[in-house]
Amino acid sequence: MFVQWCSDTNSVIKGAQAVAGQGEGWLPLIEVNDFVVNSATQTSKYVLSDDGGFVTVVVEGVADLNWEQKRIEAYGVLSEQLDKMWHDINEGKLDKTGAFYAHIKSVKDAHPKP
Repeated sequence: MFVQWCSDTNSVIKGAQAVAGQGEGWLPLIEVNDFVVNSATQTSKYVLSDDGGFVTVVVEGVADLNWEQKRIEAYGVLSEQLDKMWHDINEGKLDKTGAFYAHIKSVKDAHPKP
């Protein structure tokens, strides 16, 4: 993808297109994995790289996460979950009295499925 960058206004004047158009200022558009989740809480803007070789999109603001995204964030990293489970197995608590169960239940209670 390419965009046409205007150095006078520091902004994109045409784009995004599959191929560079005619004229000056056409630069590759480098897209990152960030995206606007909720336009009420996030905005995006085009930014010229420090070396002037490409344009990228920067997302600003805090995402308004849905229940599923909130759960994923609250569960924490998998290695910590497995460690809780290992300790529960080692202590004979692989039931509702274990730390693993308590953690998962607290996340599910805090972020219920609609």
